[in-house]
Order: sequence, then structure tokens, then C-alpha cells
Amino acid sequence: MAARKPSLEGSLAKLARAEQHIEMVKAAVINGSPLMNLEIEQALDSSQKLTVGLVATEVPKLPRRWSLDIGDAVQNARAALDYLAYELVALESGGSYYERTQFPIAWQPDEHSPRDRETIGRLGHHWQVVEQFQPYGRPTDIFSAALGVLHDYSNQDKHRLLVPVSVAADLNNTMLVYPGKGVTRLERAFFHTGVIEPGTVLVREDSSRSTTTRP
Repeated sequence: MAARKPSLEGSLAKLARAEQHIEMVKAAVINGSPLMNLEIEQALDSSQKLTVGLVATEVPKLPRRWSLDIGDAVQNARAALDYLAYELVALESGGSYYERTQFPIAWQPDEHSPRDRETIGRLGHHWQVVEQFQPYGRPTDIFSAALGVLHDYSNQDKHRLLVPVSVAADLNNTMLVYPGKGVTRLERAFFHTGVIEPGTVLVREDSSRSTTTRP
């Protein structure tokens, strides 16, 4: 029996499935997106720096199907990356697959999990390419944060339904998506990437940048 050869077939199939779910959500949102009640909070610190936050005061009841389809898209996209890492490890080792492989993703170099590090050690020169697209690889580029956001959403979807939200920003300025409670490493803008609940700060600004948010 011939040995299996590394292939992108599985990874591309998972990615295509994720794209199908994304298109389903897009179509549903176009047909009707309920408004979210928002409130502006302002604070002036001792250095006279003004910080303005956009807070969700009430989250509308959104169709559960949206959360299910978004969750499916996230998990299939994450699986596509794991499939890719699985094949790259086999390619690096001359055809030997490693079952604990997962695609490494971390917001900071020292935040990679032990399992990430196992995979990194087996990726060989492929890691040099993968690392360029880690969230910390290009910290001033909003698009480089995509893997980090996917990682966060994937973990959250394992425990609860995601509440979808969209953020529109002026991409001509330097922005950075960042998870959790903190401010960006540029200390300019913060975009929430978690589950939206009443009291959630959707956007925090300390400059004149323009952003809009809607569910």
C-alpha cells in the first residue's frame, strides 16, 4: 500500500465550507440587522487626554442561526489551519504525520501553548513563513490580527454561542485589533473581539479616528 502524500485537499475543503457559512450569514444580515442600543462614555485624565468609549447598553435578540453559522465558519476555518499544519509537518519529516499537530497562534511569542511549541519544533523552515503571519509578526497591521481573532473566537465558541458584531474603521489609519480588556499596544484604539453583552465596550478611542459599529 502506497504511503499517503501530503496534500492540501482537506484544508481547502474545510476553508470552502467556512466560506459557505460566511455567505449564509452575510445574506441573513442583508435581509435585516436589528439595531443595538449604544451609549457614549467619555473620560478626561490628568494629562488632559480624552478617551471616548462606545458601550453596548442593550443587545438585541439576534437569530440563533447567525451564531450557529458563525460558529461553524470559525471552527471550519480553524480546522483548515490545523489541517495545513498537519500536512506541513509531514512534508518536513518526509511523510511522517504527527497526530498532536495544531496550527500555532498566539498574540505574543511567549503565549504559544505547549502543544503549539510541539508543532513549531516539527515545522522546520515552514515555521519561519507561518510566524510572519502571527498577530505579533506585524503589530501595526490590522489584518495581521486576523489569526488572533480567529483563535479567540474559536475558543469562545467551544463554550457559548457567539454574538455577531461588525466594526467599520478608517483603515487608512493604523489600527490594531486586540482581544480582552486592554488597550492596543499603540495605545490608540481598542476593538472588542469577544462576545457582546450589555456593558461591553465595543470601541475605545483616544484620538480623532472615526469608527462606527452595528450588529
